[in-house]
Amino acid sequence: AKWKPKESPDHAKIYTVKRGDTLQGISRHAYDDPREWRRIALTNGIDDPMNLRPGQKLLLPPILR
Repeated sequence: AKWKPKESPDHAKIYTVKRGDTLQGISRHAYDDPREWRRIALTNGIDDPMNLRPGQKLLLPPILR
């Protein structure tokens, strides 16, 4: 089995929102692609992507290729 780093986008992770975070920024960090923000919003039932609260926990779903 090939070793994968813990931060690999094919493993689900929990992310704690920090002040100033955006879904696009979180997506860029987690997936190297800010366009994947909708995946995070859908997984977490976020209707308003501009309404993130510091301390909020988000499930970052894996991207399976």
